[in-house]
Amino acid sequence: MSTIDFNHFGKVTAGGLFVNVTVTILGIGIQLFMCIYGLACYLESPRTMRRGKPPYIIVSFVILGLFSLTAAMDAYTNFRSLFEATTGREFYILTQEFEREWFRILSIFSLMFSLFTSDGLLLYRCYIVWKDQWYVLVIPGLCYLSTIGLGLQIAAPSQNWTPQDRIIGSAFTFLSVILNIMITSLLSFRLLRARNSMLGVLPSKHIQIYSRLIIILVEAALPVAVFGIGYAITLVIPLGETTAQISNWQISNMFFSTLYFLFATLSPQMIIFRVTTGRSWTDTTNASDNSTNTVLSTKNSMPVFAAGQDSSQWPSTTGTRDGYI
Repeated sequence: MSTIDFNHFGKVTAGGLFVNVTVTILGIGIQLFMCIYGLACYLESPRTMRRGKPPYIIVSFVILGLFSLTAAMDAYTNFRSLFEATTGREFYILTQEFEREWFRILSIFSLMFSLFTSDGLLLYRCYIVWKDQWYVLVIPGLCYLSTIGLGLQIAAPSQNWTPQDRIIGSAFTFLSVILNIMITSLLSFRLLRARNSMLGVLPSKHIQIYSRLIIILVEAALPVAVFGIGYAITLVIPLGETTAQISNWQISNMFFSTLYFLFATLSPQMIIFRVTTGRSWTDTTNASDNSTNTVLSTKNSMPVFAAGQDSSQWPSTTGTRDGYI
């Protein structure tokens, strides 16, 4: 380890943390737009179309608030480190010392709870579709509880990240990714089965809704899975024994971690955005007498797509809602 130039490594760390905060603030801007626009659509919609949407709006702002708190604390940490350090080595030492400070602990806790909220929302969406066969959610539910336990272990104050802590962090990320993949697969399977059962019964424009929903689910889950797996792998691979090796590890780790946490909180916001703007389902119900409703056929219950509402209930400026998801 004597061959490591910590002055250079500290500069690499400083640059990575600066990029991390910048990308996080960009993600907050996107989430803020989704939250405000979704709320505006909700307030402008008729009362008959507001049912089931308030909880999604609340969760949306909760995720935004928690992620914003994380970004604010990280920005403050970086400011303190850059302001007080005169060399790269001092910057690296300060970042290690700040791991025990209240602002760093608050940052990690708020990040973990934003992830818990995001995964909980996905699990609830899966429950809506599989309500008649709830037992298929036992494994995803246990996986979700495991991520909560590991996440709290990670958020607990510690002096430095030990190899054991890195293994726990990797396990947490892998479990979160597996949970995301399981939920996406369950939702896509149910939607695909419903789509096949509706072939020849409904017009093609209604059948396309199922295909588009599956595409949306996959698009939302894919970045989380890719960057999550990459981040989990970087946590368990050796750091290296030279300055170049440990610097490359730090760059890879911060690249995957930044994008993983960004998309882990952004993906559920995309789902909520679809709900609040009337392009997804909000609840389960029995078969409707309204022939314009597009439903997902299940054994005992079915989610009703908001796109199936009569377009005459909306202001003419929104245009037809047929084909929306």
